[in-house]
Amino acid sequence: MPGLQITTPADLNYTTKAAPFNLRLSPHPSFIVSPISVAQISETVRCAYMNGGTVSAKSGGHSYAAYGLSADIVIEMAGLNNITVDNADQTALVQTGNRLGNVAEALYKHGKRALPHGSCPYVGSGGHTLYGGFGYYSRFGGLMADVVISAEVVLADGNVVNASATSHKDLFYAIRGGGPSFGLVTTWKFRTLEAANVTVSYFITFKRPLSAEAATNAYLIWQRVCGPFPEPSDNLATAVVFSPADEEGTVHMRFQGNWYGPKEDADAWLNPFMHNLQVAGLTPILNATAHDDWLDGLRVFADNKPLDTPMPDTPDNFFAKSLITMDASPAWLIRNWVNYMAKEGVRSDTDWFAQVDLYGGKIGRLSHDTNAFAYRDAFLVYQLYASKAKESSSFPSDGITFVNGMLAALEPNPAGAYPNYIDPTLGISEWQRLYYRNETNIKILQEIKADYDERDVFKNPQGF
Repeated sequence: MPGLQITTPADLNYTTKAAPFNLRLSPHPSFIVSPISVAQISETVRCAYMNGGTVSAKSGGHSYAAYGLSADIVIEMAGLNNITVDNADQTALVQTGNRLGNVAEALYKHGKRALPHGSCPYVGSGGHTLYGGFGYYSRFGGLMADVVISAEVVLADGNVVNASATSHKDLFYAIRGGGPSFGLVTTWKFRTLEAANVTVSYFITFKRPLSAEAATNAYLIWQRVCGPFPEPSDNLATAVVFSPADEEGTVHMRFQGNWYGPKEDADAWLNPFMHNLQVAGLTPILNATAHDDWLDGLRVFADNKPLDTPMPDTPDNFFAKSLITMDASPAWLIRNWVNYMAKEGVRSDTDWFAQVDLYGGKIGRLSHDTNAFAYRDAFLVYQLYASKAKESSSFPSDGITFVNGMLAALEPNPAGAYPNYIDPTLGISEWQRLYYRNETNIKILQEIKADYDERDVFKNPQGF
């Protein structure tokens, strides 16, 4: 194919191009192609289709399991990075070579528009949306998959179609939450949101690590004010983060998030929450900052780094699991979980964290069949993450066991998981049930896969 850059294991730059975000893994694709047009992608996919090959797309390269590098032929999407904003109808065409930080900057600079995407600017717009796409603005505006109007998709035979509510409706359903198994999305058309005029970013911290009992009580207070009934305003984004302390029996803990609206409205939620923590004998420290510039609010949770991401994220060496709950967890389970982190977390050779995000709001008010995202009634989503310690050269042998134990202490019988925190250790029956919830959803996606990719060109280790 004229003008198409192809990299093979014999090339000097192959190691760099094939390097995953998660260095615990070692993908080894046969070819990495770097197209600059949809026509080149179409021809590449058609070639794989005719010759029994498999194809995966690498959008941002941030997959926890390196699945963007899992096929025979990897299509590196970075060369397709156009963003076009239509201020008349407030829509945006976003090619999937764009990362979230670039998308956020472009939309805000064209009419102060926004999307409800995640906080890490290095995540690709392709995979993030394919699996749902949660961010702090999602309680207000829905998931990324919820604001997709249509998508340009390269099918398994190389043909290019437009999928929408009126054309290829089943494909349109599947690619919004069902993952990359059904076709290769080259462009999303999004219905953009008005960026909040004021973003109040807040952190509630403690001067020193908390005992397991104190941290449990603080968490239960937070869980209680989060709902699920009644649930707080859609303007609230809130999360809790645990991390290791030095002394056994203790953990570091903080609450964080955004309020989208005036500072006095944020205070009306934050002040009673602070009071409840104080009544429980805790001494929380509140740091809340109002931002008149939407991008400044985004940078707070991007470690105050530039949102523009010309280079990939700094790689990590890690393992992660997730949990979706539809209701508040009982106190004894939370106590069991925090005790585990306070004890085993100090002993672990990993650098770990656990983050819990509040869902609900607009996410939960959409119909369960809006798209393939299976957890409209999600209350809380937990991310359990452990990476190698900075002074170590490799992921510790007990790292996976530690994270598995963290989940087991929290919920012995998990009912759901979030596929953007993908876990490559799950077997086929496990990931299908945890990511897609029930046999009805699984069967629908299996049938769409059979209709659009019977030869499994878009093969994925955890895909249909």
